[in-house]
Amino acid sequence: MSVNKNKLYWMHSFISLALMFGFGFLPPIEPITAMGMKVLGAFLGLLYGWMFIELGWPSLFGVLALSMSGCMTMDQILVAGIGSSTFSLVLFMLIFAALVDSVGGCQYIATYCITRKWTAGRPWLFITLFLFAAYAMGAAINSVPVILVFWAILYSVCKQCGYKPFDSFSTFMAVGVFYSSVMGLALFPFKTMPLIVLGTFEKLGGPAIDYLSFVLFTLPLTILGLIVYILMGKFVFRIDVTALKKLKLEEIDQNVLQLNTQKKMVLWALVLLIVLMLVPSLLPKELAVTQILAKWGAVGIPMLFIGFFALVKINGQPILPLQKVAASGVKWDVLLLVMAVFPFSSALQNADCGITAFVLEQLAPILSGQSVMLFLVAVMVISLFLTNLLNNALAGSILLPVVWPFLDTMGIDPVMMVMLVIIVLNLAMLTPAASPMAAVCFSNSDWVRIKDIYRICIPNCIITFILFVILGIPLANIIFL
Repeated sequence: MSVNKNKLYWMHSFISLALMFGFGFLPPIEPITAMGMKVLGAFLGLLYGWMFIELGWPSLFGVLALSMSGCMTMDQILVAGIGSSTFSLVLFMLIFAALVDSVGGCQYIATYCITRKWTAGRPWLFITLFLFAAYAMGAAINSVPVILVFWAILYSVCKQCGYKPFDSFSTFMAVGVFYSSVMGLALFPFKTMPLIVLGTFEKLGGPAIDYLSFVLFTLPLTILGLIVYILMGKFVFRIDVTALKKLKLEEIDQNVLQLNTQKKMVLWALVLLIVLMLVPSLLPKELAVTQILAKWGAVGIPMLFIGFFALVKINGQPILPLQKVAASGVKWDVLLLVMAVFPFSSALQNADCGITAFVLEQLAPILSGQSVMLFLVAVMVISLFLTNLLNNALAGSILLPVVWPFLDTMGIDPVMMVMLVIIVLNLAMLTPAASPMAAVCFSNSDWVRIKDIYRICIPNCIITFILFVILGIPLANIIFL
């Protein structure tokens, strides 16, 4: 089996590199130019590598191939990628999330939520609280460590109640932790995917979206998505929760509920960080605090807390040993993805390449001539398809330049359109390539079978998408118009 996997790895690697550096020698397909063919080849190879190999080294070779296309120099590529504020914000948010996890903040919040006595003997109340805790933590911190922490607690609960791997309850809850954290990840605009998509949106000429309006739109829709999942478990999948009534909460390790000085400070900092991210949208712009936060920008807020915790020492040791925490918490594959996404987003829409014109020719029969409502629904359907085929952030960065020319002629507000795209892009859960969280879920072969992931996620994803369409469009009209 390992030999076969090794052969597949080298086969996929060869195809990826062949597309990056060989596709551009094919005859141009009108209206794509010769330069456009090289850009397209670099992009297709990059996309293939992301889907079938990994995010890291394909991003590096994709950037090298793009620099050879004649569309952008390496300096321009690096400025568009590493030089973007989004790259810096993703970097510092990853470090801050690692800080919270390193002091036991994730374990504290999760354990606190599931050890309340009023959940004893009420299985579905326990399930609801557990999944909403995963939702809240997914909103506050990077979802991958949240999934792993909640799975660890879940496995302990399952063992105490007698549930085994692949049982209906074990499977439903393991997938539910993934599903809940993904819903939570959609709540705030300073998460990786919204940051990348909104960065592309602003590069296209879209206005900045204030954080409060973003949350007012995503909060009811994401909570609705989680409620749908819980109701499906109770009334459609009919999960057996009898053994939960035997759960003795006092048997769960509650040592993590002990609050030392570091944990208190970091947890309060987490709350304060979220508040400060929202302050510029809540307070008058003439206030001094609002002006300071505006000067810092979104990047400066996590930078402030990281600098503070690296500065402050307790018992001679910094609360944040920056080098150690950054080494374990910074996901370089995500940063390399960000580095590649923005320059490719610019290259793909370069008029001299002809790629956007080609895509518009193909989509014109589908999107043109439609009513505004049908156009928005079509864009949301395409978003759902792309987000499960590609990485969710990449899917949004590809789609926006394609639909952008239609907005002005159809009189569609670009903010409303991008918010509908973002909320749908969070339903990236049906393939391992859809998102890092999906990759983690599909890799959990000790507790969940892949066929059960599809059995649970596909109907939930479809129903949630329908509700996003039915309720998301009028809600976007109310908030953003």
